[in-house]
Amino acid sequence: MPRSASPGRLGGKTDRDRLKLLFGPYTAPPLRKGERTFCLFRDCPVVVAAWSDAPIPWPRCYYAEGRARGCGLLVDEELVRAIKHESAAAVMFWWGVSRNTARRWRGAFGVGRTDNEGTHRLVYGAIQANMDSRPYGGRVWTPGEAALAGALPDGEVARRTGRTRNAVAVKRRELGRAAVRAPR
Repeated sequence: MPRSASPGRLGGKTDRDRLKLLFGPYTAPPLRKGERTFCLFRDCPVVVAAWSDAPIPWPRCYYAEGRARGCGLLVDEELVRAIKHESAAAVMFWWGVSRNTARRWRGAFGVGRTDNEGTHRLVYGAIQANMDSRPYGGRVWTPGEAALAGALPDGEVARRTGRTRNAVAVKRRELGRAAVRAPR
């Protein structure tokens, strides 16, 4: 079982929350052992050798041409969809791959460390958990809320976001924006 699958809490969330698939379900290709197909990661024809025993069973394959150099998961359109949208932790757990494999897949398909929806959800959750642990509580400012600071009077932003006027003023100054006066 991958290390990320161990029970416990991280960033205020249980592993079940952290490893949740946002864009599933994912369906494995209907292939049998010995069938040939094309692997998008290897960029060449491969032969299905077996099926993984991960939470989402997936075909394992090896190069069809030349000498076999090991066996790994078949990366098809469905797995690429997961790689591009799910967090690395979720991909590691559900497909049973290592951190290094997940990193190499993400790099091959143009996914950076923090630029997909699954990773954003984890990062935002960790930040919020950190804010919740502070003595005064607090909430992470969403991009929409931050856009209001300095565009509307502080009192109006406070009313719309459920924050204090002081919290709005602090955020507005943090963003380097001037105060907007309320019309009289």
